[in-house]
Amino acid sequence: MGGEGGGGGGGGGGGGGGGGGRRRRREEEKEEEEEKEEKEKEKEKEKEKEKEKEKEKEKEKEKEKEKEKEKEKEKEKEKEKEKEKEKERRRRRRRRRGL
Repeated sequence: MGGEGGGGGGGGGGGGGGGGGRRRRREEEKEEEEEKEEKEKEKEKEKEKEKEKEKEKEKEKEKEKEKEKEKEKEKEKEKEKEKEKEKERRRRRRRRRGL
């Protein structure tokens, strides 16, 4: 009978240890939660970086479009110059023939 009572006391001590385990578990859960939050923040930063890269790409595309437009304008100017030269040549020919 006495032996059984002693066993019960040991069980009580184990219960105390269980309380400490709960505290440890809470701390671990907090740490895990903090790690998750940190990972989420990192993901958000990565997304922001990607958005910035996309914006830069768009800006580059716009610059390229502008350059192309400028080239087209230059080509048009050259065509106009050629037309004017041709008109001038025709005028000279007519004058020569007229004289």
